[in-house]
Amino acid sequence: MTSAELERLAELGHLKREAPARAELEGLIHTGSARLDDARNHDNSPEGRLDLAYNAAHAFAFRVAHGSERRESSKEEVRVNDEGRSASGSMC
Repeated sequence: MTSAELERLAELGHLKREAPARAELEGLIHTGSARLDDARNHDNSPEGRLDLAYNAAHAFAFRVAHGSERRESSKEEVRVNDEGRSASGSMC
């Protein structure tokens, strides 16, 4: 989703602006880095390493999303059509 689309959702009230908490953002970077370090450990099983790498990527992505200062207002406010798309056209 582009910044313009996110801005539009904020204008419509589907997202609300929220300043990220510094400690929260640092915590996401810390946990992502720790999981990525563990994923590099060849003593862990391949499945475990994949899970760790996936969760590291998730923490980093979550950090980026939090840094955008936008949050979904509530699940009820996001309208989904019969095709499973939100009002913005993205898949839900």
